[in-house]
Amino acid sequence: MLNFLITTAYAQAENMAEVSPIQRIVSLIPMFIMVFLIFYILVHLPQQKEQKKREELINNLKKGDTVNTTSGIIGKVSGINTDSVLIEIASGVRVKFDKNAIKTHVPTQSKSQAKK
Repeated sequence: MLNFLITTAYAQAENMAEVSPIQRIVSLIPMFIMVFLIFYILVHLPQQKEQKKREELINNLKKGDTVNTTSGIIGKVSGINTDSVLIEIASGVRVKFDKNAIKTHVPTQSKSQAKK
């Protein structure tokens, strides 16, 4: 059994000596294409989808929406400018944030849900 494996290894080594360096490089191209496709599918597409979702959130902000910022502050939108948002975090306390600092939209609870 072991002798068979050794013979196979020698045969493969002899065949590799006959292959030119260009053929070796060309044989690697499909592998690189597969790695690129896997990277694109697993990393780039989900990131692109998340970015579109976030841009949609920022573009659809309106006064009175409850939002969560990247720093963890939750408040209601009280004003919107072209590149910033004014968020009221407490009664009479307003903080100006860059629109990119908005992380998520917090759904508001109705009064019947809040009592439960």
